[in-house]
Amino acid sequence: MRRAEVALACGLGGVGAVIVGILAAIGCAAALSPLGPVGPVRAIDPARGFFFDTTVLIGGGATLLLLLIALTAWISWHTVKAVDSSLVQRSSTVAAIAVSLGLPTTVALGATYALDAVPGRNRMAVRANVLG
Repeated sequence: MRRAEVALACGLGGVGAVIVGILAAIGCAAALSPLGPVGPVRAIDPARGFFFDTTVLIGGGATLLLLLIALTAWISWHTVKAVDSSLVQRSSTVAAIAVSLGLPTTVALGATYALDAVPGRNRMAVRANVLG
């Protein structure tokens, strides 16, 4: 997968949480509107009861949604590192043959663990396995 695809896959959960949170906040604000205002202002406020202020709730919710989705995208992009193709290990011939023959996964993984070189210069583990 390319870096953008990995970042998108990693950020989708955060975007979903942002959308659900903003919708819940707008619903709670509208549902709790009959309780406001509080304090001495309540006695002189003529607009009591249910009130859905579209400018504040929809406009503010949309602004907050855009900002939080942009922040989630930025965090996802910078969290995902680009994979260097030179660091990817090539599997051994025996492991590739085990996979191509359709052998069980345990056999293919066993061949991979036994015959693939560990990252770095240490080849002793593979030599010991082959010698054994």
